[in-house]
Amino acid sequence: MRYLLLLTALFFAVNASAQVDARPPVDMQHGFLTPMFYINGERANRWRVAIQLSLDERASRLFNRGVNVRGVGYAVMGLGIIVGGLESRRRVNEGRWGSDSLSNMVLYGSLGCVAGGIVMYQRGSLWQMRAIQLYNEESEQSSLRLGPTNDGLGLTLTF
Repeated sequence: MRYLLLLTALFFAVNASAQVDARPPVDMQHGFLTPMFYINGERANRWRVAIQLSLDERASRLFNRGVNVRGVGYAVMGLGIIVGGLESRRRVNEGRWGSDSLSNMVLYGSLGCVAGGIVMYQRGSLWQMRAIQLYNEESEQSSLRLGPTNDGLGLTLTF
């Protein structure tokens, strides 16, 4: 009986602090080549947003995954632009635009890299937006339920 009272008191203590501590909202808007982040209406950099999102583990993992995919998308897109630019410059200098199948494959491959990089960039941005939405949504902070434990069935406190 004492443990049940202790568990109930712990539940209310956790809920009381969860009601008082409000997390500042995080927002992301798309800018030119980079997104713009806002915490509580003030402009913030990606590092501050990542630290703020670390309060929610799922949102933090999804945000970091989005950052990594966007970075790889930038790299692939840059590689495609560089190789395509070099190939088109070579074609302009030689005065030929055409029939060599190897140079066509290089040009089409670079265009494929640019398209793939754009898709990866958009996918990473989408994951970052989902992470911010997951962080901002009002979810249940803690609960006391009847559920499975290590020894069978009992009261579980999740927070």
